[in-house]
Amino acid sequence: MKHIIAAFLFIGLYSSIAIAQFEKDCVELSLSGSIGSLTETGSAGSISISQSFTYLFLTTALDYYVSDGLSLEPEIGFMAIEKSSPSQSVLLNLSYTSRLPKSMVALFLRGGYGLGNSLTISPYGNIPMQISNKWDVNTLNFGAGLKILFNENVALRTELNYRRQSFTRGSTYYSSSQDYVYSNVGLLLGFSILLH
Repeated sequence: MKHIIAAFLFIGLYSSIAIAQFEKDCVELSLSGSIGSLTETGSAGSISISQSFTYLFLTTALDYYVSDGLSLEPEIGFMAIEKSSPSQSVLLNLSYTSRLPKSMVALFLRGGYGLGNSLTISPYGNIPMQISNKWDVNTLNFGAGLKILFNENVALRTELNYRRQSFTRGSTYYSSSQDYVYSNVGLLLGFSILLH
């Protein structure tokens, strides 16, 4: 009797997991982020400076699957850091998700472009901070990762993320315009909810 109950539980669990697909017209809501600490040190002659800052970076995205596995993904990003104004970004990504056969794991790739008011690493002491009141920081975004399904609606996400940000500061009375380009790689952790 125990074996029959175990078999029914296994079939029920497997069938509920098997329902979780990344199909056309499916919607996926995800939240990912990272938290960390940045330290800046410097010295000039006999003077040395050291500062540490804690930061929180969150992104939320709403994927709409336009075909099986392929989704459009508007993303909103938020960064908060000690002693600085919060910063925001808005991106539009194209994402592809492929579920491994007979597995609770799906692989995904995504890439996109957007605008924000912050550089992840700023030209002011290498600390992420809001540098503009305008949405004039260009961002290229690429990521690859795993979605580990817990059931038909919930998945854990891990992503290796690359961002390339560029910003041009206009000329002032004292200097000509300055171009900044920063690239960084980070690990984002989060979860997603599939809405059928």
